[in-house]
Amino acid sequence: MRYLFLFALFLTSLLAQDLPTLGGYFSSVYEKSKTRERFTIDDFALLLYTQHTTTDFLAEFEAKDLYFKQQEPATMERCDIQFNIERLFIRHYLDASQTLQIGKFNTPVGFWNIIPINPLRDTISVVNLSLAYFPKLLTGIMYKKEQSDSSFLIALQENPGIDDGYNNFKVDRHYLVSLTLSNSNITHKYSLGYYETKDDTASWYGAYAFQMEQAKTRITFESVIRREKTETTYDLYLSSLYRFYPKWAAAFRIENFRAHYNRLLYNDTTTTTTLIHRPHPNVALKAEFNYFFQTRNPQWLLSISFMF
Repeated sequence: MRYLFLFALFLTSLLAQDLPTLGGYFSSVYEKSKTRERFTIDDFALLLYTQHTTTDFLAEFEAKDLYFKQQEPATMERCDIQFNIERLFIRHYLDASQTLQIGKFNTPVGFWNIIPINPLRDTISVVNLSLAYFPKLLTGIMYKKEQSDSSFLIALQENPGIDDGYNNFKVDRHYLVSLTLSNSNITHKYSLGYYETKDDTASWYGAYAFQMEQAKTRITFESVIRREKTETTYDLYLSSLYRFYPKWAAAFRIENFRAHYNRLLYNDTTTTTTLIHRPHPNVALKAEFNYFFQTRNPQWLLSISFMF
């Protein structure tokens, strides 16, 4: 890993006239429910990036769940600092409206999957949409064409992923086309994808996302459907954000999903209510209540996260 980091430093130094910028983010979560109580440092990442006139470069190394201490159902404590490659890509600007991107990057589907980290998102908990339906990371090439009120992209992967164990699906083939249409404060996103895992299981997925942004409110709807052999799974959620005071906001989300986790099929509806305080644009303090209707299990979460 350290050799990859030095290579990234060397490459960005070549691409930029000045030294590359070092940044990162940190996230910690306290969880309390009927069945579990624990504290987790769930995210620590280092980013190395540079922006040039025609070329950008970004390398992100993330340590996931590097520390947790659990009280229920059994007392446990673990510290495991292991950095993985979250993103590593070069983006070249062909002209003012066209870009070509090569490397490992977030699969550009919808809204959630392109800004999935705790300091940026509205809630502490994550939606199932970016976990169980398509690979959240893609190693390949992407072409994007942007206009004033629309954009189109196509992404192709025909190879094993970079650090491919650090992804929700281990794939060696992934194709995606996506169209974004915008009008004033409303955005629609349409995506269609196909991927094959390393055990030759093929899946199709389609996704639709809608977002309306105003001065004090934001409404987001996302849905995805996945077809594998003869089985269909899906996820959809509706969320709202209300900024009721400077640096304070409240978010609400309802989600219904049918998904496989550890080869078991789950079908549930969840609600999420979050209070957000941002004393600084790069800092987020959150308190959250989740309810799972299938298990009738309430869950409380507290979180501190920041970027640097």
